[in-house]
Amino acid sequence: KLMSREQESGSVYIETPFPLSQDALSTIKEISNSSEAPHTVVINKNILAGFTARYKNTLYDGSAERIIKQLTTNN
Repeated sequence: KLMSREQESGSVYIETPFPLSQDALSTIKEISNSSEAPHTVVINKNILAGFTARYKNTLYDGSAERIIKQLTTNN
């Protein structure tokens, strides 16, 4: 329910395994074209490293899991 409320309000929903610095948060918001949008950051220890961000029904997956899967399927 939380994610759908965030999407409806135009907020960015970010999951990461660790607290984000202001610089990291700004970079994620630039990547997701959401620099001016409000945000919610959720600490999710199931993410190995990196982040996932959802904004306006688009998922931006910068997680280590996705990068590793991409590397192993392209070889």
